Amino acid sequence: PVDNALLVTEKIALALSAALTEEVEGERVLHGFVHPALVHVTYDGECVVAGFGLGEQLLASLTADDDPDLRRYIAPEVLESRTASRRGDVYSLGAILYHLLTGRRPGALLFLKVDPSVMTDVPTAFRELVLRGVEQEREDRWSTARSMAQDLVAAIVAWCAEHGGPGRPHLWEHEWPRRPRLGG
Repeated sequence: PVDNALLVTEKIALALSAALTEEVEGERVLHGFVHPALVHVTYDGECVVAGFGLGEQLLASLTADDDPDLRRYIAPEVLESRTASRRGDVYSLGAILYHLLTGRRPGALLFLKVDPSVMTDVPTAFRELVLRGVEQEREDRWSTARSMAQDLVAAIVAWCAEHGGPGRPHLWEHEWPRRPRLGG
């Protein structure tokens, strides 16, 4: 559902933003290789983003023989330069949002080609978030995941107000399936 996709995307964006407040050896922490396989949603709805600090190494080791699925979530300029960037992480976040909203992986090896016919059921405000997140020109994307998260929250609030919903809080009150307990 749309609300789950938005909640997960917001939590990934917040994790990427929080990492930028940290420094390792005098440099801000970037992810650089955000991919759905590195995002885990816990049974209580929390998001865990794995792979911080490994992006540069993963990008350097990426070859033409690797699974093309990996490339679908990486910004074109990051693939070309093999250098992680905040705007590259925004591209990956936009590609993940597209996947979550449509149930389909981004459709190209090097460039995400958003198929508008797949997004007809996606509210316009959220479609625009996807399109801006995966802009081919890096300068046309948000400069940080935090900026994207702020616009995502604003779109959620506006959409809920327009559709008579209770506003953003309902996303946080979502009932997530509980982990089955072993032994009784």
